[in-house]
Order: sequence, then structure tokens, then C-alpha cells
Amino acid sequence: MKEIEDLKRYYSDRAKEYDETAGYKNPVAEKIRKSIKLRHQNYFKGHDVLEIACGTGYWTEVIAETANSVLAIDISKKMISIAKKRLTKYKDVDFAIADAYILDNVQGEFSAAYAHWWCSHIPKSKIRNFLLNLHKKLISEAFVLFADHLPHYLEKEIKVNYNEDGDRLEERILKNRKKYLVVKNFPSKEEIYSSLSGLAKNINFQEYEGYWELYYTVLK
Repeated sequence: MKEIEDLKRYYSDRAKEYDETAGYKNPVAEKIRKSIKLRHQNYFKGHDVLEIACGTGYWTEVIAETANSVLAIDISKKMISIAKKRLTKYKDVDFAIADAYILDNVQGEFSAAYAHWWCSHIPKSKIRNFLLNLHKKLISEAFVLFADHLPHYLEKEIKVNYNEDGDRLEERILKNRKKYLVVKNFPSKEEIYSSLSGLAKNINFQEYEGYWELYYTVLK
């Protein structure tokens, strides 16, 4: 699927500048994220976690403080390389280059799954299959947490298009001025619950300033 391939190339090209452009080097934003970090650390305490699309490992490091173990995956070799350097001191964190839609080379038993800023990049036609494949890698009653943006998360104006499946495509411009069209959907609470029908229980959806969090228990 073209949109998926474009996303892979976009994040590989963005890897070196990601932490800066994502605000992870902003001390003011870092203070704001403190409560989020504490909440997520509490959620994953003692868990064996499969993290999807770990990127540069910023959130991997957060949950690694309390998780029993973490396997962090990403499709980008460049992202994984940066993440490994960030987490060298964590002995119970492993990394793998893997396709989030297939997970064929992911091994292990996981009591939890985590994805931060990933769900909005999933094309609508791929959501259900992504969840089904993810749940196959998790034990019964596993805990899952997703976090992502609410609409208007960016202050600046951006160009937006839509594909034939109704996916929202944002124009992203990197520092080298290279342009990409990136899937960035904003599913409603109702759409999220519908996608989990028959797959989850104890579903909880919360909106915060600029983003949402969803957690649930895997039904299998």
C-alpha cells in the first residue's frame, strides 16, 4: 500500500531530527509530559511489553523504568539505531526491526502492548487486521494502551488531502525540504470502540489536552 510505504520512508528520513521536531528536547513540554510518564509507568509496572513503532525510544525509556521487560519494534533501521543508543543501560529492553502489520518475526509472550503516536497513522482499511495480528502476540487478558493526538494538535497550517478510502493525508516537510503525504487520521471514540468490537473488554477512553488515551483488556 503506497501510504504505508510513504510513511516508512518519511520516518526513516525524519529519524535524525525526530526528537527535536517532536518536542522531546523542549524543557517546557517535558514538564507537561511528567504526569503522562508517571501514569504510563504505573500501567506497565511488572509487565512484559510489546511496543509498536517505538521510533527513537523516547517512550520506550519511560515504560522501561517499571516494566519487567520490553520488546520495542519499528520498521525503520535508523529509528531502531537511535533507540538502542538511548537505552543502552536497560538490560531488559530488546529491539527488533518488524512490520507492525505482520509481526511475523516477533517472538515471546507479552502481557501488555503499547503504542504512542502510532494509531493515527494506520489506514482505516488496516485497523482491524492490525489489532487481530497484535492480539495474536499477546497472552489472554493482556493489557493494551494506545495514545495519540486529537485534531488540531499542530499550531501551524498544514495541507490536507484524502485518499479514496477516506484516510486523511497531511503534507509533511522535513528540514531538507523533502515533502511527504502522511496518513494522519483522527478516529472518533465511537469509531475506536467499533474497531475493538469482539476483541476487547474493560475498554476505557480518555481525552486530555491535545491527545487521547485508550486502554483495554484483550478478549481471547
